[in-house]
Amino acid sequence: MKLSSNLAIQTENLGKKYKLKNSESWALKHINLNIETGSALGIIGPNGAGKSTLLKILSGLTKPTTGSYKYRGSLTSLLEVGTGFHPDLSGIENIYLSAALNGMSRKIIRKKVDQIIDFSGISLEYINQPIKHYSSGMKVRLGFAVAANIDADILIVDEVLAVGDVSFQEKCMQSMESQMHEQGRTVLFVSHNLYTLQKLCPQAILLYQSEMTQLGNSKDVCESYINQTLDRNDNIKLEKREDRGGSGKIRINKLEWTPTLLQTGKEATLTIGYQAKERLEDMNIKISINGSDGRFLTPLSMHSSNFRPESMPANGELTVKIKNIPWMKGTYFIDIRVIEKGMVCDDLRKASKFQVHGGTFIEGGDEFNSTKNGVFIPHVWNI
Repeated sequence: MKLSSNLAIQTENLGKKYKLKNSESWALKHINLNIETGSALGIIGPNGAGKSTLLKILSGLTKPTTGSYKYRGSLTSLLEVGTGFHPDLSGIENIYLSAALNGMSRKIIRKKVDQIIDFSGISLEYINQPIKHYSSGMKVRLGFAVAANIDADILIVDEVLAVGDVSFQEKCMQSMESQMHEQGRTVLFVSHNLYTLQKLCPQAILLYQSEMTQLGNSKDVCESYINQTLDRNDNIKLEKREDRGGSGKIRINKLEWTPTLLQTGKEATLTIGYQAKERLEDMNIKISINGSDGRFLTPLSMHSSNFRPESMPANGELTVKIKNIPWMKGTYFIDIRVIEKGMVCDDLRKASKFQVHGGTFIEGGDEFNSTKNGVFIPHVWNI
């Protein structure tokens, strides 16, 4: 396979098969890609679709079962929190270790070490401490700071930015964009945050059941993914959904709006049902309301509302009352996460979709006829 001069990465019939105890399973198959130099390609799909497997093959962490791939120049990847870090070494020692593993000479590392520390935002108090004492967010910041300062032609990032804080995520996005435009760096980006992915990546691919089902404009691909996911799950009861993360100690089994006809400015109640095997302590439910384009719009959370029951029955329901629905006319979907004593027990993306119909906040006021999802902010005009 000869790599064309305008391409950074090319794959041909790429596939990966794993042998299980009594069977075989294809994690990836029939992947044919031509990724141009200096471009950004988004990779989306449900859990288990093959996204991480594809990136691990391209990063050289696992070998393909079928097919082949080529890339031009040097490549660095950030696939997991603390990739290439040693827990007993300090932050600054891990900078030297990680950069060296990615082919950077010690002389160049010395020139860039202050720049890397500054980008990470980690204080001098912690940079000399073993990273086993770091939070996951600190490890992400350090890992990306190293990756961003390595002079590689290709950068591969797998969802790792979701752990960092919002300001650091924005800094990372700006860094990747500038490297693409100014240095011609090629980026492969996996993320469940479809709005962020669309901002960075003009093109995207959709993986489903180990195969590539769509390649094209990222906005179109993301819309197809959302619609297909919601349509597939419409007739599946929540407790039977398998595309979920967490320990499994708690499972969400009901998300139901009352009334069923939701209108902007009107009152509504969301009933959340759950099941577990024993009584629960220090439980927190976090909900994200997202627009049809994947844009995060509204957070709902037990703890952020200062609702902190010490103990809850193993099976039950909670209700969230919204006095005036703030969302304008359109389609929305819910991501939900359940945490007990700091541990994620259930994590379900696109758990439910719902429609908000026309309405107004102020009696006599005009209805917003926006074609985009959005949140209405109560406001008062004066003269």
